[in-house]
Amino acid sequence: MSDENTDKTFADIHEELLEMMGKGESDELLAAAAEVLRKTKDDPIHSLMEQLAVGYNCASRIIDTLTEQGVFTPPPETAGS
Repeated sequence: MSDENTDKTFADIHEELLEMMGKGESDELLAAAAEVLRKTKDDPIHSLMEQLAVGYNCASRIIDTLTEQGVFTPPPETAGS
């Protein structure tokens, strides 16, 4: 499986995301986040924090936004015993 972004480092991606946020290009940030969430089976917030090098609050806002847009559905919470 080939990925066109394999030559980019996380630092490169992080810098691009910071530039996008500064320019108000949130659609591109949300698209990148949606792609990360589509590929992961792990905790969504942790995955965004790790893959996009963002903090908890930013990752949480991204998830809230994608959920409101109907792009992402959080996994159901499991009930504790």
